[in-house]
Parts: sequence; structure tokens; C-alpha cells
Amino acid sequence: MNVSVRVISNCQIAVTDLAFGAYDPLGDNAQHALDATADVRMLCSRNAQANVMLDFGRNSRTLVRSMVAGPDRINYELFQDSSRTKPWGDGENALHVFGVGGREAQRFVVYGRVSSGQEVPPGAYTDVVMATVDF
Repeated sequence: MNVSVRVISNCQIAVTDLAFGAYDPLGDNAQHALDATADVRMLCSRNAQANVMLDFGRNSRTLVRSMVAGPDRINYELFQDSSRTKPWGDGENALHVFGVGGREAQRFVVYGRVSSGQEVPPGAYTDVVMATVDF
């Protein structure tokens, strides 16, 4: 009797929302950026190699992420590092993870920034970013 099984590679991700809070274009945010974070939790089969990608959102213009309120836009950026120097996107800007896997999900932080000095009207600005894992 021959007995066999083929174990497949698999990864699953879950992402929390990124809420920047209040942006004051005439007060503190005239000179200082507004920062916030979100979490990505990834669970993969053992010894997986994965790329975690974040697209440019539903409201991007030529690779610039934007949140919108009606016709108005406010730009923001997403990064892989707390110093906000390594952009998080797709392709070369994906998060490359090697040798992951096991029973515990790995946690990665998305570091967001709304740059200072954006003169925009009051309103609730939103965007939707798609997170995917390629393994």
C-alpha cells in the first residue's frame, strides 16, 4: 500500500484599519506630519517565502496615495519602518519575508504619514488599500 499526501503552501493575512485621527492644516499639522500605525498579521505554512503588498488605494493618482472627501484630496504615505523611510507598496516596495510559518501569526506594522502643510477643507477623508500576500 502506498500512502501519500502533498502539503501545499498557504498564507493568510489580516489587517487592522489605519485611523490618523484629526488633521489641523492651520494648527499643528501646518508644520508637523500626522502619523499613525496599523497591524498586518500573517500566518503561513512552515518555511514559506512571502511578499506582503499594499496597493496604492482606490483614490491614487500616479502612485500617490490619497484619501478623498467628495472632490477634495489629502495625500498620505505608507512605510515599512518606524523612521518612515522605506515605502510599502508592491514589487520592489513589497515586504519580503523568508522562512516564515508556524502556528503563531507574525505581526508587521504599517507606518502611515499624512505630510504637513496640506491645505484642505474640513471633512471626513477616506481611502481603501488592498493588502495581498504572494507566496
